[in-house]
Amino acid sequence: MLRTLVHEGNAPSAVPPAPASLRPTPTHDVRFGGMSHDSVRQARIRPDDWSDGAIVLGWRDGMAGGLRVDRHDALILQVRLGETEGRSPHREVVEGGQPPMVLRAGEAILHDLRQTCIVRTPKRTLLIGLDNRRLKRVAEDLGILDADPLDELVPAYGAVLADPALHNLAVSVGETLARQDRWADVIRRPLTRAVAAHLLGTYTSLQPAPETVRGGLAPWQLRRAQDHIRSDLARPIHLQTVSESCGLSVSHFARAFRQSTGIAPHSWLTRERIAQAKTMMRKGDRTLADIALACGFADQSHFTRAFAKDEGTTPGRWRRRVEPDSRHASRDRGPVESVVGGGG
Repeated sequence: MLRTLVHEGNAPSAVPPAPASLRPTPTHDVRFGGMSHDSVRQARIRPDDWSDGAIVLGWRDGMAGGLRVDRHDALILQVRLGETEGRSPHREVVEGGQPPMVLRAGEAILHDLRQTCIVRTPKRTLLIGLDNRRLKRVAEDLGILDADPLDELVPAYGAVLADPALHNLAVSVGETLARQDRWADVIRRPLTRAVAAHLLGTYTSLQPAPETVRGGLAPWQLRRAQDHIRSDLARPIHLQTVSESCGLSVSHFARAFRQSTGIAPHSWLTRERIAQAKTMMRKGDRTLADIALACGFADQSHFTRAFAKDEGTTPGRWRRRVEPDSRHASRDRGPVESVVGGGG
């Protein structure tokens, strides 16, 4: 169940004590400081309050104060839903390593709980907390398996976000706070998920995995096969092992892999080996013969033929073009390059 803390006036809602097994979790202080005329209260978010990976807090009647968060692997989205009635637009100062900013109605700011931050919480402010587990689940549903969402969102932390779509989602989340029945939890769960998806889709460079091609591999199968092949490029590929990891026969796997990628598994392996060889050649600290063996080619001659077929030039020429001062440049000129037209 999504946990919700609603602060109204000077009566913060009670937070149930955390189980003893969770209390040693490192705590992180995120202070939400009120204006001088506001009363100050304390609230604490414990690990069990994040049981479903999200938490919502609403400041509606001027409540402000300190918030203690018992975890680091999360973020908090602070959204200003509206101005205080009868008052001029409120200027909210946001501090904590960031220059002073103004947060007006309709704007939001993203706080990284891995960093200490200080913000003000005027009336009509909504806080939506999302832990990294919830963010990863959203990313994984789109086939993004290797990313750390909190790291991917680093460029957005501390910036004022004038994002109407994000604001509308936050308003919808906030409207569920008026309900105290179980329906509110059912409604709130997809809304907080939508907030997570919007943040990742708008403020990161993450790209969903391609949709399953008809007759091709499922996203998880393609990812598993590629990871298996990449795990040790120096060794020969055994389609039997790779296909079994995907639950398919060798013939079915080979057809589906080609359908999904446009090339056969062996050709894809060769491209990965060449990509690794390029990385090693840029470092300039190993000979082409060493690189060929490290990347799974039978010898330098085999490497040269495969590289030239894919790149249209020899490894030695490519290396001299990108690393003209490589101490191996002269050694790379050898009879082996005559295979595709000389060492140049």
